[in-house]
Amino acid sequence: MNHHNSVEKRKYPRMDMKGENGCYIKVFGVKGKPVTGRVLNLSLGGVAFISHYKNIAKAVKRFTTKVEIQLPNGKSVEAITSLQRIRPTSEGDDCLCVLELIEINNKSSSRLENYITD
Repeated sequence: MNHHNSVEKRKYPRMDMKGENGCYIKVFGVKGKPVTGRVLNLSLGGVAFISHYKNIAKAVKRFTTKVEIQLPNGKSVEAITSLQRIRPTSEGDDCLCVLELIEINNKSSSRLENYITD
C-alpha cells in the first residue's frame, strides 16, 4: 500500500444532488408525521441533507432510523440508517444531518448502485 498519498480516498463515491430539484428525504421518527429534508449528496455509505434542527433531533433515533430517499430518477427507496452527525448551519434553524446507510429496501446498501444508475 502507498502511504505517501495524503489525499483520503472515499470508500464510496458521492453523488452530488444539490442541483437536483425536489430530491428529498423523509425521516420517520418515533411518532408523528415524518420530518423532511433537502438531500445534498448521497453515496453507498450515507446521505447528507438539510433539515430543521429541532424537528430532526426529535425524529432521528439513537440506534437506527427508517428513512425514504427520493432519487434524481424519480424513484424512492426506503432505507435503515444510523446517525453520524448533526451540526448547525449558518442559515437560521437549519442543520446539516448525515446518516449512514445500513440497509436499502431490505438489501445491503451496496445495491444502491442499481437505483442511482437506472
